[in-house]
Amino acid sequence: MDVKRLLTFRAVARVRSFSQAARELSLSQPSVSQQVAALERELGVPLLDRRPGGLQVTRAGAVLLVHANAVAERLTLAETQLAEIAASERSTLRVGAFPTALASLVPAAVARLEGARVIVEEGGSELLAERERAGDLHVAVTFQDAAEPRREPSGLERRDLLREQFL
Repeated sequence: MDVKRLLTFRAVARVRSFSQAARELSLSQPSVSQQVAALERELGVPLLDRRPGGLQVTRAGAVLLVHANAVAERLTLAETQLAEIAASERSTLRVGAFPTALASLVPAAVARLEGARVIVEEGGSELLAERERAGDLHVAVTFQDAAEPRREPSGLERRDLLREQFL
């Protein structure tokens, strides 16, 4: 059973008008009528009595309408829950860093974010670059010996934060 057709039927049954349902759904009236007719053909029963005085929901239509309302409620709940997850994901920062940075640089930076949710992961430079490239991290704090040729991780943007002499 096509969910779009089911929800279209629900709108028509609620307002008892193809034209008004079409306006509410931002569809053409013929499109709404065709969707309901296709649903009736698929199910093998009439869902609406089309009379000169208006539309009436049939016995089969009344049964289906109960289920259509439940489906609509579940879809609305799913949209709400997914929006909450998306908002949570957007407000979560995933940071990877080498051990020394986790002890010094990262806590100071995180403290400045004021209430943001931060997930921290420890690792070496190559692993962290790989995790960032894969989308598992938003930021990777890595290091490179300044005496070696500059390395640019493929597919990532490198920003030098500081230079420190190794002793």
